[in-house]
Amino acid sequence: MQLGSFVTSERRLADGIKIFQSVLPTKDEDRLVVLEFEHGTMIGVFDGHYSDELAEFASERLPRLIAEKFDPTAPDVDQVITQIFEDFDRSLILKVTELFEPGEDWTGEHWTDPGNIFEVVGYSKKDPKFAGARLAVVGTTVLLGIIDKSKKQVWVVSLGDSDAVCGRMQDGKLTPILMNDRHNCTDAKEVEKFLADHPGEQGLIKWNRVLGLLAITRALGDHQFKVQSRPLASRIMMYLYPSPAIPFDEWDKNGNTTPPYLSSSPAIRRFDLLPGDMFVFASDGLRDSMNQVPETERWDILMALVNGESRERQLGYGRVHASPEDNPAELLIRNMLFGDDSDKMAKELADSDRDDISVVVVDLGWTL
Repeated sequence: MQLGSFVTSERRLADGIKIFQSVLPTKDEDRLVVLEFEHGTMIGVFDGHYSDELAEFASERLPRLIAEKFDPTAPDVDQVITQIFEDFDRSLILKVTELFEPGEDWTGEHWTDPGNIFEVVGYSKKDPKFAGARLAVVGTTVLLGIIDKSKKQVWVVSLGDSDAVCGRMQDGKLTPILMNDRHNCTDAKEVEKFLADHPGEQGLIKWNRVLGLLAITRALGDHQFKVQSRPLASRIMMYLYPSPAIPFDEWDKNGNTTPPYLSSSPAIRRFDLLPGDMFVFASDGLRDSMNQVPETERWDILMALVNGESRERQLGYGRVHASPEDNPAELLIRNMLFGDDSDKMAKELADSDRDDISVVVVDLGWTL
C-alpha cells in the first residue's frame, strides 16, 4: 500500500448484505476481513502494532477458528469465543518456548550470549522459526462483528480499541449506537480494573499507556507484557528483532513483576437488529481523526455524514457529496479528514505520522 492512497473495495454477499471497505494506510498495519460461513457473516478489523505481522497472521486464522465453533443457539457461545481467543494467544508464545528444551532455565549464563539464542531461534525472518517466534513479540487488536444468517442478531467481539457503531434510523436520521467496549488507558473502567490487578505497583499507567508503552489494555501477542518468566522476556524475546524496547530495569524498580499486564480475553456483546440498521466498523485511526471534535459529538457526526448530511459547523469544512459510483467507506474517511477542503486534503494525505485508518460500512440489504 502507498502512503496517501486509498485502497477501496466492495462485496455483495449472497444474503443481500453489501460490504464497503476502505483503508488509508501509513504504516500499513491494519487488516480487514469479510468471511461468509455456515451461520452468517463475519467482519473483522485487525489493528497491528510494532509491525503488521500478527495482524496479518491473526486475520487469516482467527475468524476461521471462530467460524468452525460458532453456534448462535448455544448457551455458551460467549465462553467458546473467549476460549478460542485465549488459546490462540497462548499458541503464539508456544512458537517461542517450543524452540527450546522443555523446562528450559533461561536464567543460566548460557543465555547471556546472543549467539546461543540465535542458534535456537534463527537469525532473521527468512527463517520460519524466527518468523513464527516474532508473532509473540508484536501485537494486534481485534474487532469482530458476527451477523447471523437471519440478520436478526449481531455479536460484537472486541479486544483493544477499534470501534463498532450501529446506525439506527430514528425520526428520519441515523442515530449511533456504540456496540463495543474500548480497552485502552482512557477508559476509566479498564484502568480501574488494571490498577486493582496490580496493587502497590508504580508506573502502571504513564502517558496514558500501560507501563508507558501501549495505549491498549488488551491485545493478542505482546508477550513481553504477559509471560511469567522475566528472563524469557528480557533475554530471549528481545533478540526477535526488531522488537519493542522494554525498560525491564525500570519495571523492576517500580515493582512491575506481576504479569500479565495485558489481557487476551475479549468483551462480547449481542444486539438484536431492526430493519434499516447499518454498521460502521473502524480501526481507532478513524476515531483519532476526529480529535478536534468533542467525543460526545463524534459518532453523531459520523452517522450524519453516512446519511449524507453536512456538518460544516463542527468540522470546519463542507462534505464531499456522494455520487453513485462512490464507495461509502472511502467517502466517510474523506469527509472525516478533509471534506471539500483541498488544502487540508493535501496536508492529510501527506501526513506520515497519522495512524492507519480502516473502515467497513455494512449495508444489511433490508427491503423496507
